Amino acid sequence: MLRRILAIIGIVLILAMYATAFLLAIFGNEHTTKFFIAAIATTIFVPILLWFYIRLCKLGDKKDK
Repeated sequence: MLRRILAIIGIVLILAMYATAFLLAIFGNEHTTKFFIAAIATTIFVPILLWFYIRLCKLGDKKDK
């Protein structure tokens, strides 16, 4: 269940970053490029961080048993 919740949170974060970059591009904000780079970084780092967190939770569960 924890995996599913973390996956949903990750998807929401990534979609929010791309939606923000898209809206800033439509309205012609000067920070559009920075938000797009942040969205790309989020696409890379959020899944990696979630994977590490899930692995740490599994290791903690094995030590408890």
